[in-house]
Amino acid sequence: MRKGLMAIFLAVIWAVAGYADARALLSNAQDLVKKGLYPEAVELLQKALEENPSKDVKFDILTELAEIQLNFLTPPQAKEAVVNLMEAKALFPENYRKMDKVYYLLGIAYMKLGRYVDAAKAFETVATKFRRSPYLDDALTGVEEAFKKNFKEIEAIADDEPITKVEVDARIEEIPPLFRQKYESEEGRKELIENMINEILTVKEAEARKLYLKADVMKQLERARRQILSKALYDEVTGAVTVSDKEIEKYYRKFRDVQFKVPARVTVRRIVVKTRKEAEEILDLLKKGAAFDSLAKARSITPDAQNGGFLGILTKESRPKEIVATAFKLKEGEISGIIETDGQYTIIKVEKKEPEHYRDLESVKNSIANKIRSQKAKAAWEAFLKDLRKKYGVKYPEDLQKEMENLKQKVGKIQNGGQEAPESGE
Repeated sequence: MRKGLMAIFLAVIWAVAGYADARALLSNAQDLVKKGLYPEAVELLQKALEENPSKDVKFDILTELAEIQLNFLTPPQAKEAVVNLMEAKALFPENYRKMDKVYYLLGIAYMKLGRYVDAAKAFETVATKFRRSPYLDDALTGVEEAFKKNFKEIEAIADDEPITKVEVDARIEEIPPLFRQKYESEEGRKELIENMINEILTVKEAEARKLYLKADVMKQLERARRQILSKALYDEVTGAVTVSDKEIEKYYRKFRDVQFKVPARVTVRRIVVKTRKEAEEILDLLKKGAAFDSLAKARSITPDAQNGGFLGILTKESRPKEIVATAFKLKEGEISGIIETDGQYTIIKVEKKEPEHYRDLESVKNSIANKIRSQKAKAAWEAFLKDLRKKYGVKYPEDLQKEMENLKQKVGKIQNGGQEAPESGE
């Protein structure tokens, strides 16, 4: 009963708001929060995000949504809140006047996730960068609580070395998303802790046996050390690379026709039979209103029959040519006549037609930024490597051979009383 009334209530709110005024939807969601209708408020805020709001309104929507997810839902949706807060954070510079709320809520979210070091850093940012923030006192308390948790919450102790909850959480975060879910369960977490215990104990035993002095082990350790340091240096050198909106727009204009043009397309279903007589029977049934996909499943002889004859999305370059040519002449929802190809008889239906168009800049902005950033990072790294070669020097076998020859000439000159050494064989 309550859900039915709320559905009506939300429908009325959306109608009044006109589905377009994101700020009005935000205000209505805040009213729902005051009434304790938290799931309904979340639904309204998510609807507001779909209305393409301005940056400042989107910021307010995302932070409001995160606040509900953290403080009013049971259980709290801390991970979802972090995602929303990071999106809000990316909208404005660090000194944006409302950024203190983002950091404060991030602190709360990280506390709920057991990421106490991250929580302490978030609270500390509020305390140090936003001294007039209304969250200042709570942030200072949050820093203290985060550090208490950080040192007190221990999952296990192996040979006096503690494994903290923070360390376990950090290890889980390092696991690729595809395999992470296993370790987010209680059983998976226990397995990971046992693995961490085994890791500590085996390393201690290997050290006790001085295995690090073995030649092959030393070689592997040095190789790993070099790889880690090289990666750290690469991150430091390329970390300052930025991409401006102007660069993105320039790239888009330059490669618009090459990379971002979407050709005209048609979405097609088909029915293929062996005889014209059967094709005529099927065409007659279709004209009388029979469902195309049902007839395809029942009568078509091609493998796509099980999917209602869904042939796919075709461009003018697709095959078979006879089908494609006919498809592009039809209108959306229109059914063709009988098409004969290779001794078979085909009837098609065009479900959707899309004209040739360009992907808009906003939809490809992130991919362009990543591509430019990668190119600039590569150029910065190559320039840096070039400078390193000048700084430290690099020699190849031919350089060494030339040095040896020069040295031989100098020695020969000395031996000949200051005269040039004679050529070999003289």
